[in-house]
Amino acid sequence: FENQRKDDGSDDDINSTIVGTFDGWREIGTQFELSNGMIWQQVEADTFHISPTENPEVVIERNIMGGWRLSVVGHGSSVRVKRIK
Repeated sequence: FENQRKDDGSDDDINSTIVGTFDGWREIGTQFELSNGMIWQQVEADTFHISPTENPEVVIERNIMGGWRLSVVGHGSSVRVKRIK
């Protein structure tokens, strides 16, 4: 999935929300289920903690190396991810 373009063929940012309660990421393999049906997985060793938040807004952006980074809107941290669904 990570090398596939979205249905419209663009490399635009993906704006959605994480389904359910979110309190950060902890380890490689952490999965993020989005309300648009996509599932993304953390692919770098990094941690980020926030107070539990319901359905936080996220942005997934393509980086200059062709990979993707997920960030929670309103917070300064991001993590490298790959799409698994």
